[in-house]
Amino acid sequence: NFNFPKMVRELETEFLSNGLNERQKSISAKVEQVVEEHGNFIYILSDGRSGSTLLESILNSSLNAISIGEGYRFWERYYKGETLCGCEEAIQRCLFRNEIHNKLQSSNNYDHQRIRSSIKDLLRFEKFKKIESIVRDSGLYEIIRSYYTAIAEKSGKDFIIDSSKSASWCKVLSCFQEFDLRIIHLERELPYVAESWKKSVRLPEFYDQEKYMPVK
Repeated sequence: NFNFPKMVRELETEFLSNGLNERQKSISAKVEQVVEEHGNFIYILSDGRSGSTLLESILNSSLNAISIGEGYRFWERYYKGETLCGCEEAIQRCLFRNEIHNKLQSSNNYDHQRIRSSIKDLLRFEKFKKIESIVRDSGLYEIIRSYYTAIAEKSGKDFIIDSSKSASWCKVLSCFQEFDLRIIHLERELPYVAESWKKSVRLPEFYDQEKYMPVK
């Protein structure tokens, strides 16, 4: 596990200030260094409004990395079909997401509604200490493993970036020895977080309806 706020600040400065071509070159070079040194599965762990979307965009600038957004939400967002994919296509029209769905559906007794319900229950705070045993005993282990394996195979990329932020989902992924998991713990100064929570921010992934992040 590693925490690299200095690296994030440097990348953020370049992301915001440099021209597109120079930004891509410099950020990609630094991202290459980070992922080569720290594994092929990068997980962004943070609270909401902490800058995870910006960091995810920066990391995704690496040509051999794929960002999947909040991985555990696949079973909710894909099957409800209400949101855009990261490629800006409606999620159920995204060829890549459809390939992942087809791969999962080919497994025996695949039931996306049951999986979505099981994951929602698993991520409840009181289940945190029991996550490993629940994952292995509930049948979720093979489904989750197949999901991330399909992403790696179908994308052709060397590195996966999951920005789920959830500590519980991070613990779920730590159950898989085959995942070379590395965690970026993203922190932000509390005054800026508090100020951000006051703002009404529309969720851009809901393309045909107005939904907003919660305000505190």
